[in-house]
Parts: sequence; structure tokens; C-alpha cells
Amino acid sequence: MSELMDREARRLERKEHERKTLEALGRPEYFEMLEFVKKQLHEESTESAGNGKIDISYSRYDHTKRVLAWVLRLYEGSKHKEEIRFDELVIATIFHDVGRAVVLGTNIPHAQAGVPITKKYLEERGYAPEKVAYVCDLVARHSDKYRMREEGLDLGLLMLMEADLMDDMGALGIVMDCMITESRNPNARFEDCLDHMTGYTLRQQEEENPMVTPEAIAFWDEKTRLSRQFVDALRRDVML
Repeated sequence: MSELMDREARRLERKEHERKTLEALGRPEYFEMLEFVKKQLHEESTESAGNGKIDISYSRYDHTKRVLAWVLRLYEGSKHKEEIRFDELVIATIFHDVGRAVVLGTNIPHAQAGVPITKKYLEERGYAPEKVAYVCDLVARHSDKYRMREEGLDLGLLMLMEADLMDDMGALGIVMDCMITESRNPNARFEDCLDHMTGYTLRQQEEENPMVTPEAIAFWDEKTRLSRQFVDALRRDVML
């Protein structure tokens, strides 16, 4: 009973921290937008693997919050804030995956599916047409990661793309590797986790750093170093 109470207390503490963080940005309606997106995704805490990552329960709502946190970190460290439409970037980040609520079982890209949902929400609340159009453009194009190094790419769009890729890497990626390994084999051993991390996570991270802005490059390198150090330490611990 005490453990359940402690868990609920921590959940409420995180919820209050989220609210205060968003309100500190000067726009309390961001919190309302997140709640709307959560309801669209039909989530209380997690969603089925079919709408997320293979073999594990994966919350697209939690992913959205993590991407938003990365956007805020990247923006805070940027030396080009004057080129970024911050309010629009935050809104687009909150809505960037909302299209996943309607694409399951279809061939419609989730980025495109999210546009009408985002547009309707903003128009009903009186946002200016030009602002709505820009936010929807970020939502529509955020999956086009192949364009990240394109000259003249909108910096807000680039930052959203970088933040989206930043999630599920580093420490979080290590935890996901363990969850995936266990879900595939409930009798998995430490060596099985090591094999998955070596064959998947490290192989993915050892490819060329996909980030473009100096801030994102530094974060990505930090995540890669952490993963490599953890795998090296795990190998030492489990191998003769």
C-alpha cells in the first residue's frame, strides 16, 4: 500500500512539475494542448506496441513531452533565437505526433494526418491564419529527416527534427533495449541485453552524427558516449 501511495505521489509531483514548467514559458495554454493531444492518442499512460515501438508498450504522449523538453533545451542553448518562432515551434512540437491517433491500419503518413487535427484545434481558438499555416507546415514536414542538412531549412523545423531524433537515444535507449529484450524472451539473460545493445543501439549510434546545430551535435555525442561506456561496462561485468 505504501509503495502504491509513493508511486502516485511521484506521478502527481511530475504532473505538477510539467504544469509549472509550461506555465513558466508564459503560455498556460500549452498545458491544455498537451492534454488535448493525450486524449486524441487515447492514452492514460501507455499505448500498444502496434502504435509505437516494436515489442513494448510505448507512449506517444510521453514521447511528445520528451521531444518538447529537448526542443526547450536546444532553444535555450541556441545563439540564433531571433531566427526561431518560439511559440509556433512549441505548439508544433506538442502536435507533431497527434496524427498517429488516426493512421493505425492505414497508409497515411502520421505527419500529414496530424495537419487537419492541428489546424482545427488552432482555428477554433482564434489563432491567426498565418500562424496556423506555419505550425501546420512544421507538423507536416517534421518526418522529412532527409532534409535536415538542406541549405536554408527553417531553423524551427530543423530544431523539431533534431529533438524528435534525440528521443529514445542514450540512457533512454539503453532502458528500451532491456525492455525489448525481455519482451521477446522473458527468460532473457544479461548477455541477451548486451547482444541487443551491441547489435542495434551502438550500431545505430556509430553512424554519422545526424544532428546539424552545434547544441544538438553536442547532446548527440554525449548520448553516444554514454551508450558506449555503458555497453563496455556491461560487457566487463558479464564476460569472463
